[in-house]
Amino acid sequence: MVPLDNQSEDWGEDNANAAEDMLRTVSQELQSIKDNWLNDINYLRAEKSRLEAEIEQMRSIQQQLKSQQPVTLTQTNQGDQQQLWAQQLAGILANHLQERLRQQLSQSTGEAPQSGAATPGESTENTYRILSSVDSTLSTTLKALQQDVSSYQSALAQQLGRMQTLEQQGEAILEALVSRLKNQLKTVPAPRPIAIDTPQTTVTAPLPATPVVETTPEQIAPPPPIIIGRPTLNTGFWLIVMSSLVLAFQNVVTKIILVKKPVFLLGSLGGFVQPTAGNALLILLMRMTIELPLLFFVARLLYPRAWRDLRQLLNRSRRNSLGWLLGTGFTLFLSQFFFYIALGNIPTSIATTIFFIYPTVIILLDWQLFGSRPSLSLSLATMSIYLGVFLSLPFQQGIKDSNLWLGITTAIASGIFLALYVILTRISAQKLKLHPLPFRIVDCTTILVLSALSVQIANIIPLKILVSNVPPNMRYSLWIGTGILAVATLVGLVLNHFGLRQIGSPIAPMIGAIVPALTTLLAWGLIGERLMPIQAIGIAIVTLWVLGISAENVQRMMAKKPAPANR
Repeated sequence: MVPLDNQSEDWGEDNANAAEDMLRTVSQELQSIKDNWLNDINYLRAEKSRLEAEIEQMRSIQQQLKSQQPVTLTQTNQGDQQQLWAQQLAGILANHLQERLRQQLSQSTGEAPQSGAATPGESTENTYRILSSVDSTLSTTLKALQQDVSSYQSALAQQLGRMQTLEQQGEAILEALVSRLKNQLKTVPAPRPIAIDTPQTTVTAPLPATPVVETTPEQIAPPPPIIIGRPTLNTGFWLIVMSSLVLAFQNVVTKIILVKKPVFLLGSLGGFVQPTAGNALLILLMRMTIELPLLFFVARLLYPRAWRDLRQLLNRSRRNSLGWLLGTGFTLFLSQFFFYIALGNIPTSIATTIFFIYPTVIILLDWQLFGSRPSLSLSLATMSIYLGVFLSLPFQQGIKDSNLWLGITTAIASGIFLALYVILTRISAQKLKLHPLPFRIVDCTTILVLSALSVQIANIIPLKILVSNVPPNMRYSLWIGTGILAVATLVGLVLNHFGLRQIGSPIAPMIGAIVPALTTLLAWGLIGERLMPIQAIGIAIVTLWVLGISAENVQRMMAKKPAPANR
């Protein structure tokens, strides 16, 4: 199974999340203040435009009245002239003059009919008097409007100056806050992407624990060393060892499910299904059906914000990166599928050892994709691991044994797909900044969906190679076996979680490198699998060189650690 070391729990991520939340809150408050000021400015501008429009309209009315005066005075009929003037004046000034003007206008128009017999000079004088009153009123109104506009302009200038001052203060506050956060973040472990040093974020088939195989540490800021005492170190060490032992136990249980073996203290047991492609898919489906609900429960206990992180994956800003996340689940699904087939056709320890070529594949992929040229020691380790794998191959079964070559080929394919999984996980972690537990939930869900679709498609078409076949008397035994695998996975997850908190993530992958040796010991003690001396030497070579790769990567991480902030 993919190791649980990839679930590194870096508690420094909480500090980083808190800093991001604080920055987001300050930015939102400043943006709110800015929006309020902009709304006030827009309102004042609208009021200014409205007042200017009214001033222009009143000026046009004044000009119109002056232009119409001579025409009105040349009318032959004084009574009709006064009535026409009153109607025009009342209609134009009804909505613009004050109440006092309306009263004067009504008095003037009331006296006009009574003076029907007045002379033309008196009528003209009355008209001039009304026009003078209108002109003075309009002048007063214009002066008041100009004063209002001036006051608005002064208030607007003051608001703009105040907004500029506050903006400068906000920028100074943000700069000081960012500087302080940078200094604080230098003193805490930086959140590390998943599956870089410990590809343990996966939770599917019982593969061995994965060592540190990071070949481009310059791309990730390594966390500072954790200062711990001897009791804490001892506790964390044994928790990680127990987690690796659980992973090795899963490999042995999978072997028992696929091949009948003499189990220690239980007699002959196992062989519930044949080690075919269809049955491998069925085991994956049954195991994920049990494991995924339990994983949701464990995730809530170990990382309460798991649901929030899963919901945030649906945000528009993260949808473009979901393809990488689904790609990790797909490659992990293929790795588990091929590993099940390999366990059913070759010895457990040999399948696990061949699977451990994936660190070398990661080194080659880093070189080709990211230009990270391996050092001389990594090149020597790669060649030595391939030599150890060759020495561990069970050629005593016969070169022409089809099951032997099927097991070897599928074990190699499983390691290659796991290496692709690690690369995609690294990219996804950098894009999504996702905690390992939500990441693992997404991977398990993807495997569950893919295995269910594969089983259904194989039954509908049907594809003989993918059709599963379970004897009726073995169904309950198969459910029990897959349930043990699921529970063991979660037990290993919890042990690894608390072990990482005690010992620190840089050291834990080195302990995970002993999984091939642990698998060999458990397979010999529980199901009586024996190896030739040359095969034991090959397994030892692979274990030692994988351990060496992990140690070198830890040294490079420690060498690149950031200097502590001065206080």
